Amino acid sequence: MKLLTFFIRPSVNPIDAKVFQVMWSSGDLVLESAEITKVHKFELLGSNAANCVSTLVSKFTYKGTQNVYLPHSTSILKKIDKKCKVAWMQ
Repeated sequence: MKLLTFFIRPSVNPIDAKVFQVMWSSGDLVLESAEITKVHKFELLGSNAANCVSTLVSKFTYKGTQNVYLPHSTSILKKIDKKCKVAWMQ
């Protein structure tokens, strides 16, 4: 079975993982900052996982045009090698 990964951009246009990688490596997309600004819900799902609903702020430049993106996201965090990492996000 082939796993397909799609990203939904702020423009709402989906792209696949290969195109997303090309965007980052081409220099057309420059991330200036990305941070969680508000946590709406955080719930432990056991000793090694948690669910988080949050608001993010991403500032980036794409082909010379500055953008600010304010998505709400749901994440599943997983403890791997004693560190908390994002295992899934939408």
